[in-house]
Amino acid sequence: MKRMRRQQSTTRRVGRVARALLCAALAACEAAGAGRGAQPPSRPGRPVSASAKFAYTGSNSAPKGAPIRVLGGDFLTPDGTGGAYIPAAAAISPGWGTPRSIYTGDDTPSPVPDRVTVSYFSYLEDKFYQGEFALPRDSIARLLAEEYPTQYGPTKRGRFDMLIAGMAPGGAVAVWLAGPERHVEVFFGQAQVADVDFHRATGAPSGLDRRQFVADVLAEESAADPLVDRYRQHFPVGLWAAYRTRYRWTPAFEGVPLPAQLDPLQYFNGERGRQPVPFTAQVLAAGLPVPSYLAFDDRAAGLSYEITFDFDETAAALARVGAAVQPGAGAGAPAELVFAKTPAGPARAEVRVRRGTESVTLRAAKVEVFRLRR
Repeated sequence: MKRMRRQQSTTRRVGRVARALLCAALAACEAAGAGRGAQPPSRPGRPVSASAKFAYTGSNSAPKGAPIRVLGGDFLTPDGTGGAYIPAAAAISPGWGTPRSIYTGDDTPSPVPDRVTVSYFSYLEDKFYQGEFALPRDSIARLLAEEYPTQYGPTKRGRFDMLIAGMAPGGAVAVWLAGPERHVEVFFGQAQVADVDFHRATGAPSGLDRRQFVADVLAEESAADPLVDRYRQHFPVGLWAAYRTRYRWTPAFEGVPLPAQLDPLQYFNGERGRQPVPFTAQVLAAGLPVPSYLAFDDRAAGLSYEITFDFDETAAALARVGAAVQPGAGAGAPAELVFAKTPAGPARAEVRVRRGTESVTLRAAKVEVFRLRR
């Protein structure tokens, strides 16, 4: 049976919770390391040597509602050979962690990169940012060498084959490794405001007024995405760092059978993949970011459920019940992200965060039900 899916367009609210979580997110960065989301068990790849080479390409990304002009960048290798180019782009906002422009070079294997450079312009702020960052080369090499299970393809095995550089207002920069059905964050850092000649960097005519140019681009982008206007009025400082805060949570189901997996499970920090249910002790100990979207099947009833989450509401609920991962603290009992089908019918359901005797209903969570087809 195949799930009948519709393209999701998640509207993300931002506000006081995002700002309150910024400090916690930054404090957790070092402890979280690569901050990778939980995934199905992987098949170890061949032993990784310092000279190992892999075929991979480069791409760019930016948050929805926050258009970015990418001036360019590179994934650089220690010896200066190979690597991957981060494509330039006039205005992108595909969603945090979602690739937009893809550099399609040859498939020649290349050494594992140890640095990334980025240069970009934030339309919302009318600012340029630049940065060069060290990457966790050993971690990236291990991920490039491994295989992991997928739903599709002749072998039903996948490999990471793309490095995505995400650029956001405020200078937030992230890097994800991506492959079929899976994205894993491997880096998060802070670019600096740069003094760049606007007309030279953008190729705009010297007589073109900068403010008018920016206003015109934002007007065009807001026509396609109303979130742009919301961000223009209230800029979400620190939001992308707050997305990285990790919580100990596990799914629970009432009124429906326990599914074999959440497919897909996507997070606000840009990670995504398939996650077997129940979660393992290792997954629970590491914690997970706030989910943005998940789906599961009730095959006995022939139904598919899809849930879209609001970041502020879900993060506040997880924090309220004490589920945030604290560096150096004990694991403690995880919170439950409860999906409860009501007796009124399959289309009536609610989502709650529950830990112990405390329960918070997620009223902004959107539940959609579809029929499976054979």
